[in-house]
Amino acid sequence: MKELLEYQNIDGQLKQIENEIVATDEFKKYRSAKSFLSNVEETLKKIDARAGEIITLLNNAKQQYAEIDARLEEYIGLADKSENLEETSYLKKKADQLRKSVDNLDKLIAQLQKEMKEVAATFDELGKRVPIAKKQYTENKAMVDNLKKEREGQVRKLKAELEKLEKNIDPKMLAYYNKLKQENVKKVVVPLLDGSRCGGCNMEMPLGAMSKLNATGVIICDNCRRIIYNARED
Repeated sequence: MKELLEYQNIDGQLKQIENEIVATDEFKKYRSAKSFLSNVEETLKKIDARAGEIITLLNNAKQQYAEIDARLEEYIGLADKSENLEETSYLKKKADQLRKSVDNLDKLIAQLQKEMKEVAATFDELGKRVPIAKKQYTENKAMVDNLKKEREGQVRKLKAELEKLEKNIDPKMLAYYNKLKQENVKKVVVPLLDGSRCGGCNMEMPLGAMSKLNATGVIICDNCRRIIYNARED
């Protein structure tokens, strides 16, 4: 257990170095630019595709508009020439229906033109941001790489110590430790507190678990799944 505790301590030092780098403004700007650039290409493709759809819809709407407008003119002309009141009434009714269709097309075309302007503005705005983001990415990545290089010797030394300790730790126990660490469990190995409570979640250990701890020196908490050891015997 002594080796595993030392392993956790050194592992924690490595994590601290990583956290210190991640907390820098340089890393935050680098990560922000990287995220933007990784998503912007797909976003631009979607915008471009939508623009194509809008153009098609506009062309179709304008074609329908022209066809309806021509028919409207025809009905109006026929109604003006007709001397039959019933026929004239019918033609005027058809003309009114076509006027409603024209009004609806006017609204649709206005809506599509508005969306097209918005899409074009978004496309232009993203296009302006890309070179700025690329510059931010390049500059801050270089600074982050320098920060990592400054800690490289320390990191290499700590990793070497971990490799040395691994040889004296039960492989199953080490695998379990790494599993919980990957699940972002903080401080995987914890001491028994007050003779019967988990040092991680503070849960009271049942008698069966305490018997196993006394026999083997280590147990797994049923609640938080941390590795518990008896500090008095360590």
